[in-house]
Amino acid sequence: MPVASGKLIMYFDRRKGKKGDWIIPADYKQNPSHNKPTLIENADNVLNVFFNQEYYYYENKQHEWWRYHCKSGKRERLNGSFPVLDGDSRGMISNDGEELIYIVHKYSGKLLMIENLFQ
Repeated sequence: MPVASGKLIMYFDRRKGKKGDWIIPADYKQNPSHNKPTLIENADNVLNVFFNQEYYYYENKQHEWWRYHCKSGKRERLNGSFPVLDGDSRGMISNDGEELIYIVHKYSGKLLMIENLFQ
């Protein structure tokens, strides 16, 4: 996915030892010696992820939320939490990276007793 106004490409690597989200300059093929991939975060340490073309938000296993700015590489810890957010929730980040909107799925069920018709 192109990020940082198309100057970078974000991708997920599934290979053992490299599993996680990475960023690489979009011109990596023209200049491979100067364009090394940068690990945003190891997949084993991520519980939830939301991203847009400029920012990457993630919750680590310590339940801390972090915001990574794709263009600058700046990483900052967020002071706050997102109540009832889980892995099934979907969300969007505003263009300026200051707001996160998410939807929480609520599952409900009922137990009913049905008379045994075959007695």
